[in-house]
Amino acid sequence: MKLFNKLNKFKNNIALIDDKKNILTFEDLNKISIKKKKIIKKRSLILFITDNNIYSISNYISSVRNK
Repeated sequence: MKLFNKLNKFKNNIALIDDKKNILTFEDLNKISIKKKKIIKKRSLILFITDNNIYSISNYISSVRNK
């Protein structure tokens, strides 16, 4: 899926903001994705039981990007 492959293109633009004013930029999402790729093996089965927050969304995006 190519949906999240160009996060670096937007670098310091704001990607996500939550109700507590926590902010993640597209560059932050890219860095999170790279870190998760080192931890989770490719083609692993992942089950998300989450709240609706920026950390859950960033984990989802990382999983999609890393297949």
